[in-house]
Amino acid sequence: MKTRTLFLILTHLVVAGIGYAQRFPTNSIGHAQAVKVASQLWAGIREQEVAKTPDQQNGLKCGGDVGDSIGWTRFYLLADGCFLDLEMKPKQVTSDGKWGGNGLLQAAWIQSNDVRIVSITLTNKP
Repeated sequence: MKTRTLFLILTHLVVAGIGYAQRFPTNSIGHAQAVKVASQLWAGIREQEVAKTPDQQNGLKCGGDVGDSIGWTRFYLLADGCFLDLEMKPKQVTSDGKWGGNGLLQAAWIQSNDVRIVSITLTNKP
């Protein structure tokens, strides 16, 4: 009886873990198209404006932001398994450690398996 109860509990945990696993939205474009999307951006553009090009104009879904108060990356999972990464730096580092929302775009690239495979040249628009 104890073995069966233990088995049922473990089975329940595995099924629950799979159901609640973190999942990133996969976008329908590959890295070649993502380079074209990101090439429309320019260095120094505000974080709120950055989201408009990939998200609103091109229908991409962001997987989230990763980083800290001195820099973070907004990422998009692409159809071919690569990621479009948009690197942000804050206008001003805050003393309370908060981050996000006040960033400026610094760089963009495509990565696969934690290796940058394409660096994207940002335009110099004002």
